[in-house]
Amino acid sequence: MLNTNLTISVIIPSFENFNSFKRSFQSVLDQSLRPNEIIISDSSKTNDIKNFINNGSSLINGISIIYIHKNNMFPGKARNIGVEKSNCDWIAFLDSKTYAKSNWLSSYKELIVENNYDVVFGSTKFISKKDKKISKLFLYSTFGNKSHCTVPGTLMSKLFFKQNKFLENVRSGEDIFWRQMLIDNFLINHFIPKKNYYTIYDQISNKINSNLYKHFTYSIHSSTISIKNKI
Repeated sequence: MLNTNLTISVIIPSFENFNSFKRSFQSVLDQSLRPNEIIISDSSKTNDIKNFINNGSSLINGISIIYIHKNNMFPGKARNIGVEKSNCDWIAFLDSKTYAKSNWLSSYKELIVENNYDVVFGSTKFISKKDKKISKLFLYSTFGNKSHCTVPGTLMSKLFFKQNKFLENVRSGEDIFWRQMLIDNFLINHFIPKKNYYTIYDQISNKINSNLYKHFTYSIHSSTISIKNKI
């Protein structure tokens, strides 16, 4: 029988994007089911996030706040390091550009307790900023008007994660590779929400050059791992 007193660490990898980080961080504080700790795994070159965390309390609303800084971390490495510092039995992932609905952790805990899942994968809705034509165009031509299975929003057993860490040497694609590796190669009891989404991403740029650069860069990095047939 699964212990219903789950202890949860929320891991947030971050690199700059201070304003979106603050919203992501606040969305965790506002959860109806509060986690035991929030771990920020930061590789920013500026001190905005560091100062924001260190100038506050190390305990907010009963939640322990842990800040880690290392230079030149890709997302996979930042998440792996965050999990290493975790003191809890369950790991939840969020990104600094993604924020969560207030019922995210409570809904996922309910799924895990009722079904004895090892992993409940994240479900993210990508939206464009209001009245921004370019960001809407890129939204329609990439993610579309539906939720997607994502690492942000995922809640999983820490014990299981330790056997299945993220690739650390790629800028992008490590999330898709990791998720498919778990589903294809391991006998895990998992769930992917289909009818609802619990996290939101609205950071699609309204500049053509920024979007093209991002997609080109991500494609170059993800070309080193076998994920394209999964997209």
